Amino acid sequence: MIKAEANAKRPAASAVGSQLIESAKTYLGTPYRWAGRDANGFDCSGFVGFIYAQQNISLSRTAADIYNQGSATSDPQPGDLVFFNTYDSGATHVGIYLGQNQFISATTSHGVKIDTFDGYWGPRYLGARTVL
Repeated sequence: MIKAEANAKRPAASAVGSQLIESAKTYLGTPYRWAGRDANGFDCSGFVGFIYAQQNISLSRTAADIYNQGSATSDPQPGDLVFFNTYDSGATHVGIYLGQNQFISATTSHGVKIDTFDGYWGPRYLGARTVL
């Protein structure tokens, strides 16, 4: 599904990506909240928007709109955004790529958690984008 990352493909972005990931992991277990955009609860786009804002990167509000930002990449690096189609046409879920076939996102069933592209998410994967 996702190719193994090449070492230091985007060196400046890799430092920001590491900071994004470190911050995102501090919110593991935060509950899901529809339209949530803060530590009291997140939806998927609210979560990535909140994390990216900590690095002064502004994202649109919905997964579909965020999907139109940045550049498509077939080789996502840690910190890039990954998109899925879960219930409607187009991008309906977004997460932050962690590397090694993993991503972190706010899910309706478990709040903020780390998942892989195996199982549920694999067939729903739409692609990745970088805004770093």
